[in-house]
Order: sequence, then structure tokens, then C-alpha cells
Amino acid sequence: MTKIRLFIVIILALAPVACAPHIPTSQNPAEVRKKIPGSYAETWDSVMNVAKACEGTVVAQDKKAGIIVYKLADAETEEDVYMHVYMKGLPQDGKTCVVLFPQINLGYSKTSMSMVYSALRSRKAYFLTEIEADFFSRLEQEMGKDSE
Repeated sequence: MTKIRLFIVIILALAPVACAPHIPTSQNPAEVRKKIPGSYAETWDSVMNVAKACEGTVVAQDKKAGIIVYKLADAETEEDVYMHVYMKGLPQDGKTCVVLFPQINLGYSKTSMSMVYSALRSRKAYFLTEIEADFFSRLEQEMGKDSE
């Protein structure tokens, strides 16, 4: 009887692992964090210029906290894209760490997780990668320096 109980406990312990869903991984993960050569003030001004060049509307900004949020309207999908940019000066390196989190407004008032997941599985994941690459490319051009 003890062996049967032990067997049942082992099966119950391993069942969640065996039933875990496959988590897809990207072959080309988006770089959302880069160290930009230049002072914090230069980087701040450059990010604001990138937002203006993209015809973005600044929704929120706090220079002391290092946060800029601006909104872009995507003509192709008719969705709003919110660009959340976080910055932190790294005075010891003479660089600024820039982190980008683009958020696509799917237009649903009550978005379920299945809707979000299916949207990200389709074109949205690739679209976000395009946004991040374009943002950092524009920022590097604006700064006139290559990032790490």
C-alpha cells in the first residue's frame, strides 16, 4: 500500500510539469534596453525630438523621474501605439540607459487574455520588434552616436 501511495504522490507531483504549455521563444528578441553614449540631458532632448519627428503626441513626461510616454497613431492598423521610454543616467560611464516599452492599444474595452495572446502571436509581436528597432535607430541618428 505504501508503494502505491508513493507512486500516486510522484505522479501528482510530475503531472503539472508534463502538462505545462510550450512557451514560444523568439529567434530575434527585440532589444528594449540600450546604453546610449551621451549625457542624460542630451538623451532626454533626443528622445523628445524622436517623438516629434514621428509625429507623436506626448502624453506624459517627468524629466526628474526619466519618463516619457508618447502616442503614435498607426495608419495601417488604425490602432494607437503608446511608447513608454524610461531613462537613467550612468555618470560613471558617461552614458544613459534607455528602456523602451511599446504598448499597442487593441481597442477593446474588456480585453481578455486570449485576445491579447492571439494578437501578440500574430502580427503584433513582429510589429513591436519593428517599433523598437525604428525607435533606437532614430535615437542613434538623433544623438549621432552608436549605442551598445
